[in-house]
Amino acid sequence: MGYESRVYVVDVRHLPDCHISDMGILMGKMNLSKCGYEFPKVFAKPVDFDFYEGNEEIGPETTDCYGERLRWATPSEVLEAIPKDEPYGRLKLLRAMLESLASPDWKDSDIRVVHYGY
Repeated sequence: MGYESRVYVVDVRHLPDCHISDMGILMGKMNLSKCGYEFPKVFAKPVDFDFYEGNEEIGPETTDCYGERLRWATPSEVLEAIPKDEPYGRLKLLRAMLESLASPDWKDSDIRVVHYGY
């Protein structure tokens, strides 16, 4: 039941004059452990950009441990999927992190939440 579920919070930079795809800057990573079967369904868009976790490149061809391509959602889409009275502590922590991105400091950023696992 989602033991390998984790999310990456990525700030995507669009590089129109470059030969590579859009590049993301990893801002945070959270291990959700077992978050259930319904929550991952909010991540509907396939990853179409690259970012790095340490020296490992993660991009459009990357698959999770189940062989599925990674998918993403906006912070607001993820927040809508987490009930305000969510009892699971890791999702509460994710909610707090994503709510902090509602600050005007991030208004010009293209923040995406990438899901890995099940």
